[in-house]
Amino acid sequence: MNEKWKKLIQQFEENGYTPSDIQRIVHFYDVTMETDKMLKELYEDVGNEHTDQIFYTTSDNSVLRRGNFPLKKKKPEEVAYVFWKWIKKEHPYPCELEKVIVDGEDLTQLVKILEKASHL
Repeated sequence: MNEKWKKLIQQFEENGYTPSDIQRIVHFYDVTMETDKMLKELYEDVGNEHTDQIFYTTSDNSVLRRGNFPLKKKKPEEVAYVFWKWIKKEHPYPCELEKVIVDGEDLTQLVKILEKASHL
């Protein structure tokens, strides 16, 4: 742990934060930084954008998420899969992929194949 973190944790303790409070703050920071890194990777290059629409269910609710993302030398299904991973990560409950539409084309099966391959 670097000096900056040690000083920050000491300040938290001085302000009455419990060890579990500090642990939650650090975890939230880590998740935020990881999410920021993923979004930066998606948005870094401009141009050659495409629109992803991801339909999924969570807690018996049907949901649609939409976003415009640059391809950055990746296939559309790979970018859609990264977007799907990000969606699942932000939900506290399990999500089930229903449909993936990229620029009007159904890429559901390709994204499901990528998801299945990542679990092997």
